[in-house]
Amino acid sequence: MNKNKTNNYKEPFPPSAKHNIFKKISDEINLVLNKNYCKDETQIESLYLLIALSQLGREYRLNFKVLCKYFNITIDKDSSLHFNNDLNYFSITVLLFYIKDIDSYSMILNELKKIILKKFKIGKQYGWKDNTELVLLLMDILSCPYLNLKMNNKEIDDLRSIAFRMHENLIKPSENQQVYLKVLRKSIDDFKNHSSFYKIDKRSQKKILSRSEKYILEIQKSIFERKNIYCYEEEFSKSLKDFEYYYEIKSIDKYAFKKELLTLLEITDNQIALIEQERFWFTKWTEFDFGLELQAKRSQEVY
Repeated sequence: MNKNKTNNYKEPFPPSAKHNIFKKISDEINLVLNKNYCKDETQIESLYLLIALSQLGREYRLNFKVLCKYFNITIDKDSSLHFNNDLNYFSITVLLFYIKDIDSYSMILNELKKIILKKFKIGKQYGWKDNTELVLLLMDILSCPYLNLKMNNKEIDDLRSIAFRMHENLIKPSENQQVYLKVLRKSIDDFKNHSSFYKIDKRSQKKILSRSEKYILEIQKSIFERKNIYCYEEEFSKSLKDFEYYYEIKSIDKYAFKKELLTLLEITDNQIALIEQERFWFTKWTEFDFGLELQAKRSQEVY
Protein backbone atom coordinates (compact mmCIF):
# COMPACT_ATOMS: atom_id res chain seq x y z
CA MET A 1 0.00 0.00 0.00
CA ASN A 2 2.92 2.39 0.63
CA LYS A 3 5.74 3.59 -1.56
CA ASN A 4 8.86 1.49 -0.96
CA LYS A 5 11.60 -0.29 -2.85
CA THR A 6 9.24 -3.11 -3.92
CA ASN A 7 7.27 -0.66 -6.11
CA ASN A 8 10.16 1.67 -7.03
CA TYR A 9 8.86 4.27 -4.57
CA LYS A 10 5.78 5.05 -6.67
CA GLU A 11 2.27 5.31 -5.25
CA PRO A 12 0.72 1.88 -6.01
CA PHE A 13 -2.91 2.95 -5.42
CA PRO A 14 -5.06 6.06 -5.87
CA PRO A 15 -5.31 8.06 -2.59
CA SER A 16 -9.06 7.41 -2.15
CA ALA A 17 -8.70 3.62 -2.50
CA LYS A 18 -5.63 3.60 -0.26
CA HIS A 19 -7.36 5.52 2.54
CA ASN A 20 -10.49 3.36 2.30
CA ILE A 21 -8.32 0.33 3.02
CA PHE A 22 -6.37 2.17 5.75
CA LYS A 23 -9.67 3.18 7.36
CA LYS A 24 -10.80 -0.48 7.35
CA ILE A 25 -7.49 -1.60 8.90
CA SER A 26 -7.72 1.18 11.52
CA ASP A 27 -11.34 0.30 12.44
CA GLU A 28 -10.55 -3.40 12.83
CA ILE A 29 -7.45 -2.72 14.95
CA ASN A 30 -9.44 -0.32 17.16
CA LEU A 31 -12.08 -3.01 17.62
CA VAL A 32 -9.48 -5.56 18.74
CA LEU A 33 -7.70 -3.11 21.07
CA ASN A 34 -11.00 -2.09 22.70
CA LYS A 35 -11.70 -5.76 23.51
CA ASN A 36 -8.20 -6.74 24.59
CA TYR A 37 -6.61 -4.59 27.25
CA CYS A 38 -2.98 -5.06 28.24
CA LYS A 39 -2.65 -7.31 31.28
CA ASP A 40 0.36 -8.41 33.29
CA GLU A 41 0.71 -11.29 30.85
CA THR A 42 1.14 -9.04 27.81
CA GLN A 43 -0.75 -9.99 24.68
CA ILE A 44 2.06 -9.88 22.14
CA GLU A 45 -0.31 -10.23 19.18
CA SER A 46 -2.28 -7.09 20.03
CA LEU A 47 0.98 -5.16 20.56
CA TYR A 48 1.92 -6.07 16.99
CA LEU A 49 -1.29 -4.34 15.89
CA LEU A 50 -0.03 -1.08 17.42
CA ILE A 51 3.09 -1.32 15.25
CA ALA A 52 0.90 -1.89 12.19
CA LEU A 53 -1.34 1.03 13.16
CA SER A 54 1.65 3.36 13.49
CA GLN A 55 2.47 2.64 9.82
CA LEU A 56 -0.84 4.11 8.61
CA GLY A 57 0.18 7.69 9.37
CA ARG A 58 -0.95 10.54 11.61
CA GLU A 59 -4.56 10.50 10.35
CA TYR A 60 -5.09 7.14 12.04
CA ARG A 61 -3.42 7.73 15.40
CA LEU A 62 -5.22 6.44 18.46
CA ASN A 63 -6.98 8.95 20.64
CA PHE A 64 -5.05 9.66 23.88
CA LYS A 65 -7.84 8.17 26.04
CA VAL A 66 -8.17 5.07 23.85
CA LEU A 67 -4.43 4.41 24.17
CA CYS A 68 -4.67 4.90 27.96
CA LYS A 69 -7.58 2.46 28.09
CA TYR A 70 -5.68 -0.20 26.15
CA PHE A 71 -2.62 0.03 28.41
CA ASN A 72 -4.86 0.18 31.51
CA ILE A 73 -3.73 3.70 32.43
CA THR A 74 -5.89 5.65 34.88
CA ILE A 75 -6.22 9.40 34.32
CA ASP A 76 -6.54 10.94 37.79
CA LYS A 77 -8.53 14.06 38.69
CA ASP A 78 -5.38 16.18 38.66
CA SER A 79 -4.68 14.89 35.10
CA SER A 80 -1.77 12.75 36.29
CA LEU A 81 -1.46 9.21 34.93
CA HIS A 82 -1.16 5.88 36.69
CA PHE A 83 -0.27 2.57 35.01
CA ASN A 84 -2.31 -0.16 36.73
CA ASN A 85 -0.24 -3.03 35.31
CA ASP A 86 3.46 -3.76 35.39
CA LEU A 87 4.95 -3.14 31.95
CA ASN A 88 7.40 -5.66 30.59
CA TYR A 89 10.03 -5.23 27.89
CA PHE A 90 7.62 -5.68 24.99
CA SER A 91 4.99 -3.28 26.34
CA ILE A 92 7.57 -0.55 27.05
CA THR A 93 9.33 -0.73 23.67
CA VAL A 94 6.13 -0.98 21.62
CA LEU A 95 4.54 1.89 23.55
CA LEU A 96 7.68 4.02 23.03
CA PHE A 97 7.69 3.14 19.34
CA TYR A 98 4.01 4.12 19.02
CA ILE A 99 3.93 7.39 20.99
CA LYS A 100 7.38 8.56 19.80
CA ASP A 101 7.82 12.19 20.91
CA ILE A 102 4.37 13.28 19.69
CA ASP A 103 3.10 16.19 21.81
CA SER A 104 -0.38 14.73 22.38
CA TYR A 105 1.20 11.68 24.08
CA SER A 106 3.79 13.62 26.13
CA MET A 107 2.12 12.79 29.47
CA ILE A 108 2.41 9.06 28.71
CA LEU A 109 6.08 9.47 27.75
CA ASN A 110 6.87 11.30 31.01
CA GLU A 111 5.16 8.60 33.10
CA LEU A 112 6.88 5.89 31.08
CA LYS A 113 10.28 7.36 31.99
CA LYS A 114 9.42 7.02 35.69
CA ILE A 115 8.38 3.40 35.16
CA ILE A 116 11.64 2.60 33.34
CA LEU A 117 13.75 4.08 36.18
CA LYS A 118 11.69 2.23 38.79
CA LYS A 119 12.08 -1.04 36.88
CA PHE A 120 15.86 -0.68 36.88
CA LYS A 121 15.98 0.39 40.55
CA ILE A 122 14.21 -2.83 41.50
CA GLY A 123 16.29 -4.91 39.07
CA LYS A 124 19.51 -3.45 40.45
CA GLN A 125 18.76 -4.99 43.85
CA TYR A 126 18.80 -8.48 42.32
CA GLY A 127 21.61 -8.05 39.80
CA TRP A 128 20.28 -6.46 36.59
CA LYS A 129 23.18 -7.78 34.48
CA ASP A 130 21.87 -11.31 34.95
CA ASN A 131 18.39 -10.31 33.80
CA THR A 132 18.01 -10.68 30.01
CA GLU A 133 14.90 -8.48 29.89
CA LEU A 134 16.68 -5.57 31.61
CA VAL A 135 19.84 -5.87 29.49
CA LEU A 136 17.78 -5.81 26.27
CA LEU A 137 15.64 -2.98 27.62
CA LEU A 138 18.74 -0.93 28.48
CA MET A 139 20.09 -1.33 24.93
CA ASP A 140 16.77 -0.22 23.44
CA ILE A 141 16.41 2.71 25.86
CA LEU A 142 19.90 3.99 25.00
CA SER A 143 19.14 3.79 21.28
CA CYS A 144 15.64 5.30 21.46
CA PRO A 145 15.67 8.83 19.92
CA TYR A 146 12.32 9.69 21.53
CA LEU A 147 13.93 9.73 24.98
CA ASN A 148 16.31 12.52 23.98
CA LEU A 149 15.22 15.96 25.14
CA LYS A 150 14.30 18.47 22.45
CA MET A 151 13.19 22.06 22.78
CA ASN A 152 12.03 24.37 20.03
CA ASN A 153 12.45 28.14 19.83
CA LYS A 154 8.88 28.80 20.97
CA GLU A 155 9.40 26.77 24.17
CA ILE A 156 12.63 28.67 24.89
CA ASP A 157 10.92 32.01 24.22
CA ASP A 158 7.99 31.10 26.50
CA LEU A 159 10.32 30.23 29.37
CA ARG A 160 12.41 33.36 28.81
CA SER A 161 9.30 35.56 28.93
CA ILE A 162 8.24 33.93 32.22
CA ALA A 163 11.76 34.50 33.59
CA PHE A 164 11.51 38.14 32.49
CA ARG A 165 8.18 38.56 34.34
CA MET A 166 9.67 36.88 37.38
CA HIS A 167 12.56 39.35 37.32
CA GLU A 168 10.15 42.27 36.99
CA ASN A 169 8.19 41.02 40.01
CA LEU A 170 11.45 40.56 41.91
CA ILE A 171 12.64 44.16 41.50
CA LYS A 172 9.22 45.83 41.64
CA PRO A 173 8.86 48.10 44.70
CA SER A 174 6.05 47.11 47.04
CA GLU A 175 4.73 48.44 50.32
CA ASN A 176 2.77 45.27 51.06
CA GLN A 177 5.15 42.38 51.61
CA GLN A 178 2.45 39.70 51.52
CA VAL A 179 1.17 40.87 48.13
CA TYR A 180 4.76 41.10 46.85
CA LEU A 181 5.50 37.51 47.92
CA LYS A 182 2.23 36.22 46.50
CA VAL A 183 2.93 37.71 43.06
CA LEU A 184 6.56 36.53 43.10
CA ARG A 185 5.59 33.00 44.13
CA LYS A 186 2.99 32.90 41.35
CA SER A 187 5.61 33.75 38.70
CA ILE A 188 8.01 31.12 40.16
CA ASP A 189 5.22 28.51 40.00
CA ASP A 190 4.43 29.52 36.40
CA PHE A 191 8.07 28.90 35.54
CA LYS A 192 8.49 25.50 37.18
CA ASN A 193 5.03 24.26 36.09
CA HIS A 194 5.59 25.13 32.45
CA SER A 195 5.34 22.04 30.24
CA SER A 196 8.93 22.51 29.01
CA PHE A 197 10.54 23.22 32.39
CA TYR A 198 11.70 19.60 32.80
CA LYS A 199 13.74 19.96 29.59
CA ILE A 200 16.02 22.56 31.12
CA ASP A 201 19.28 21.10 32.36
CA LYS A 202 19.24 20.31 36.08
CA ARG A 203 22.00 22.84 36.87
CA SER A 204 19.99 25.77 35.50
CA GLN A 205 16.81 24.53 37.20
CA LYS A 206 18.54 24.23 40.55
CA LYS A 207 20.25 27.61 40.28
CA ILE A 208 16.97 29.49 39.74
CA LEU A 209 14.77 27.53 42.15
CA SER A 210 17.25 27.26 45.04
CA ARG A 211 18.06 30.99 44.87
CA SER A 212 14.36 31.85 44.73
CA GLU A 213 13.71 29.74 47.86
CA LYS A 214 16.62 31.32 49.74
CA TYR A 215 15.48 34.82 48.78
CA ILE A 216 11.87 34.20 49.89
CA LEU A 217 13.05 32.75 53.22
CA GLU A 218 15.29 35.77 53.68
CA ILE A 219 12.38 38.16 53.12
CA GLN A 220 10.17 36.27 55.55
CA LYS A 221 12.88 36.40 58.25
CA SER A 222 13.45 40.10 57.69
CA ILE A 223 10.06 40.88 59.25
CA PHE A 224 11.36 39.71 62.61
CA GLU A 225 14.98 40.77 62.20
CA ARG A 226 14.05 44.21 60.76
CA LYS A 227 16.46 43.92 57.85
CA ASN A 228 16.06 45.59 54.47
CA ILE A 229 19.28 44.29 52.85
CA TYR A 230 18.87 40.94 51.12
CA CYS A 231 21.98 38.92 50.31
CA TYR A 232 20.19 36.50 47.94
CA GLU A 233 18.31 39.12 45.92
CA GLU A 234 21.28 39.85 43.67
CA GLU A 235 22.04 36.14 43.16
CA PHE A 236 18.42 35.38 42.28
CA SER A 237 18.32 38.37 39.92
CA LYS A 238 21.56 37.27 38.20
CA SER A 239 20.34 33.71 37.65
CA LEU A 240 17.16 35.04 35.99
CA LYS A 241 19.04 37.44 33.75
CA ASP A 242 21.52 34.71 32.77
CA PHE A 243 18.63 32.47 31.76
CA GLU A 244 16.79 35.24 29.93
CA TYR A 245 19.79 36.38 27.87
CA TYR A 246 22.06 33.36 27.51
CA TYR A 247 19.98 30.17 27.64
CA GLU A 248 19.59 28.55 24.22
CA ILE A 249 18.72 25.24 22.60
CA LYS A 250 22.32 23.99 22.61
CA SER A 251 22.35 24.38 26.41
CA ILE A 252 19.85 21.54 26.76
CA ASP A 253 21.22 18.25 28.02
CA LYS A 254 19.51 16.06 25.43
CA TYR A 255 20.80 12.82 26.99
CA ALA A 256 19.71 13.76 30.53
CA PHE A 257 17.33 10.80 30.99
CA LYS A 258 19.74 8.24 29.52
CA LYS A 259 22.61 9.54 31.66
CA GLU A 260 20.37 9.37 34.73
CA LEU A 261 19.63 5.71 33.95
CA LEU A 262 23.31 4.87 33.37
CA THR A 263 24.29 6.62 36.62
CA LEU A 264 21.61 4.63 38.45
CA LEU A 265 23.28 1.46 37.13
CA GLU A 266 26.71 2.81 38.20
CA ILE A 267 27.90 3.17 34.61
CA THR A 268 29.53 6.59 34.94
CA ASP A 269 32.43 6.52 32.46
CA ASN A 270 32.06 7.62 28.83
CA GLN A 271 28.27 7.88 29.04
CA ILE A 272 27.83 10.01 25.92
CA ALA A 273 30.15 7.80 23.86
CA LEU A 274 28.17 4.74 24.95
CA ILE A 275 24.82 6.35 24.13
CA GLU A 276 26.01 7.44 20.69
CA GLN A 277 27.10 3.90 19.78
CA GLU A 278 23.41 3.31 18.93
CA ARG A 279 24.04 4.28 15.31
CA PHE A 280 25.86 0.96 14.90
CA TRP A 281 23.07 -1.13 16.44
CA PHE A 282 20.44 -3.22 14.70
CA THR A 283 17.40 -1.70 16.42
CA LYS A 284 15.32 0.53 14.12
CA TRP A 285 13.32 3.28 15.80
CA THR A 286 13.03 5.46 12.69
CA GLU A 287 12.68 4.79 8.95
CA PHE A 288 10.88 1.59 9.88
CA ASP A 289 8.76 -0.25 7.30
CA PHE A 290 6.74 -3.01 8.92
CA GLY A 291 5.95 -4.75 5.62
CA LEU A 292 9.58 -4.87 4.54
CA GLU A 293 10.66 -6.06 7.98
CA LEU A 294 8.17 -8.95 7.83
CA GLN A 295 9.37 -9.87 4.35
CA ALA A 296 12.96 -9.89 5.60
CA LYS A 297 11.94 -12.06 8.54
CA ARG A 298 10.09 -14.57 6.32
CA SER A 299 13.07 -14.79 3.98
CA GLN A 300 15.36 -15.11 7.06
CA GLU A 301 17.35 -12.17 5.68
CA VAL A 302 17.49 -10.65 9.18
CA TYR A 303 19.30 -13.73 10.49
